[in-house]
Amino acid sequence: MESSDSQDVHVLGDVHSEPFKIDRGTNKSPRAKDPFSQERVDEIVSKVRIGTDLTDEQLTRVRNLVRSYADVFALTLSEVAYVDWHSHHLNIDPSVKLPKRMSQRPITENQKPWFYGMLDAMEEAYVIQKV
Repeated sequence: MESSDSQDVHVLGDVHSEPFKIDRGTNKSPRAKDPFSQERVDEIVSKVRIGTDLTDEQLTRVRNLVRSYADVFALTLSEVAYVDWHSHHLNIDPSVKLPKRMSQRPITENQKPWFYGMLDAMEEAYVIQKV
């Protein structure tokens, strides 16, 4: 006998189309406020490594190109722009056996502070979100 108050159960590996709401926070980064501010552009140009085999004229052209596209560079995680969600469909032959699970590689004790710190920083910058 089937219960009328049964719920759908999603298990690892299930694919479902429920909408996922992400908190994008408020981006108050210099890139969002003024991506072409002189201070920001100068910092970007100073961080871009340019080869030493260019003439002075080529070097000037490359630096000017970087300046003209300063709005696409992110100096910090808080400057990373979000990308809207997109759903993909892969046409895979249903008779093909694919792995159901991937084993996670353990991280060492020395790696943990860096990984966990990076995850916390990305979460604070709204780059990722716990689900």
